[in-house]
Amino acid sequence: MQATVAQYAPLGGIAMDKFDDKLCAPYTLEGSGERARHGVLIIHGFGGSPAQLRLLAQSINELGYTVKGLLLPGHCTTLEDMARVSWQDYIAAVRAGWDELAARCDDVSPIGLSMGGLLSLIMCAGRPARACITLSAAIKPTNKLAPLSPVLKYVLPPVMRWPERFMNRGEDFLNEYDYGYHGLPLRRVADLMHLSRMAQDALKDVRCPLLVIQSDFDPTVQPVSAEIIMRGTASERKKLVRLPHPAHIITLGPDRKTVTDETCAWLESVTD
Repeated sequence: MQATVAQYAPLGGIAMDKFDDKLCAPYTLEGSGERARHGVLIIHGFGGSPAQLRLLAQSINELGYTVKGLLLPGHCTTLEDMARVSWQDYIAAVRAGWDELAARCDDVSPIGLSMGGLLSLIMCAGRPARACITLSAAIKPTNKLAPLSPVLKYVLPPVMRWPERFMNRGEDFLNEYDYGYHGLPLRRVADLMHLSRMAQDALKDVRCPLLVIQSDFDPTVQPVSAEIIMRGTASERKKLVRLPHPAHIITLGPDRKTVTDETCAWLESVTD
């Protein structure tokens, strides 16, 4: 979220965001061989979509893991739908997805992007997990207005949007998989900040092997977020991977191969 380019508007009369029904749908990729008994839960970010992590999910599945990609409530439809859900709905959806995966696998490892990283940490604090992987976890947003969202939602129009030109993230970015809202309901930004606080409170109870991947030039999340996670968790085994190129959706950005390679190697190291 960039406050300098945001445009505030009412919910009505806003151009519809477009989504690819196939790429943005939730999915389950069946595993194969011995690794099929290990489940991997993929959780997208705030205002994002399963499409942004689908290539990573496919690479993990090709190694034999059973992979389930969630579609969080209120996403990939309309901003009106997103405005009607809450952080409780996100947590309930992750719990349900985890339970479905656990019913068919011996263990579960969540992988979360941005807000999905927060949800992964919250879940791992209360449930046994084989591993936890966070990608650009939204502990500390760069937007200085985000912490004020609980108040701003009462004084500003309900939706913050940004111009179309800011949605193209460059030549070395897989824009064809970058489906997400071109704006956010302010009320839900307040929920994001609540989940950030919940995740930080939960860090001390995260004990599973932990991989944290963060760009040093993330335009959306402060890089110090990764350090907060690394310092706060009780995991005996943990690794921080820093990326040199600017991106928040690091699964599609210039360092996407590093993200995929590090993620797959970490899963193999804790399951084989």
